[in-house]
Amino acid sequence: MKNYYDILEIHPDSSIDVIEAAYKSLYRHYNPANFSEPEEVLQAKIMRNQLDEAYKILSNPSRKARYDIYYKKTDGNVETRRLGIESTLVLIALVIIIVAMAELAAGSLFKYFIKLTVLISSSPVLKTILAIILIAIIIHAVHKRIGK
Repeated sequence: MKNYYDILEIHPDSSIDVIEAAYKSLYRHYNPANFSEPEEVLQAKIMRNQLDEAYKILSNPSRKARYDIYYKKTDGNVETRRLGIESTLVLIALVIIIVAMAELAAGSLFKYFIKLTVLISSSPVLKTILAIILIAIIIHAVHKRIGK
């Protein structure tokens, strides 16, 4: 998510009139016709898209209210961060380590997993308990995802 207040160059407590005036002023300023270099024209188009996005959120009272809650919760640091190449490599290394450890654990614990599987498949009570646990985990995950 972007910092829409920075894009429109306004204060978070600005009124709708200020939001609209800032949007119109910046939109005129970033008219691609005002620029001659191809790179500047491209940047102007990108900026206009960002202005449209910011205005769409901040000019709608309910959307602005939701954005402001998130803005305040993050102390104004709403910019999303992208993973760099180093972070991506670390993530891949962690995945490889986890998979290797899982294979090792599965190899040594395989006989216990078989016994547990047979026990669960032969007992309706254990099947029901397992189903309830899985449903609870799914509900928790969905609730946590919606809560963000």
